Amino acid sequence: MEQATLPHPPLGRSAELPPGPRTPAAVQALKYTRDPLGFLAKNQRRHGDIFTVRFPYFGRIVYVARPDLVKAVFTGSPAIFHAGEANATVLEPALGPNSVLTLDDEPHMRQRKLLLPPFHGERVRRYGELIVEATRSEMESWPVGEPFAMRTHTQRITLAVIMRAVFGVHDEERLARFELLIEDFSKRVGLITTFPALRRNFGPGSPWPRFLRAREKLDEFIYEEIELRRKEVEAGEEGHDDVLSLLLQARHDDGSPMSDEEL
Repeated sequence: MEQATLPHPPLGRSAELPPGPRTPAAVQALKYTRDPLGFLAKNQRRHGDIFTVRFPYFGRIVYVARPDLVKAVFTGSPAIFHAGEANATVLEPALGPNSVLTLDDEPHMRQRKLLLPPFHGERVRRYGELIVEATRSEMESWPVGEPFAMRTHTQRITLAVIMRAVFGVHDEERLARFELLIEDFSKRVGLITTFPALRRNFGPGSPWPRFLRAREKLDEFIYEEIELRRKEVEAGEEGHDDVLSLLLQARHDDGSPMSDEEL
């Protein structure tokens, strides 16, 4: 199932949304939180392959639950289907305003063009080798002959790939620091993206201040890496094919480099 946003003109009788549950938005949100897939599957069975739900803060959301219709959404006009706008309502506190996931139209294409070079041909194959290496290393710790939860292990693989292939961090001391910062940020971000009402300060121990502190510390580390990588690139050091190093060499149409905030 997928969702996207459309321009929101006043809804009249000729512009009615698809059917959906009539229970209060708070009740629907509670049911979704308890059992997301079950909630959506039940609505699909009752209301069909296109249905509307209501959540506090997010308002009305239209879900599309048939493969050919989902394809039509993904291949539809980007001027109409604003996936970035939909993502931003949830993800902007975590990703910021410059992410390709939270942008639409020309700003999206401008940033996407800058991201394309690091993901071509031989470079992608080298990233693949790094992913295999990280996976095999993590598998060494897996128990044999007994069931175990995969999530924490796959998260560690993902984290290792992000740190090395995306940011180019190889120093063991900085890797350990980076891992702790990302873990702390990950613990804080779920509540903030899921429950927008928490995006305010309810006191020192409330989720929002904790999230902001975790984000600030992670940002500080990333800006340090940007500066370190920039010096390496400017010095002409070879062997840096991580995504960050390649983006430092990317240029906008006017010849200007990406800002630290964009990076």
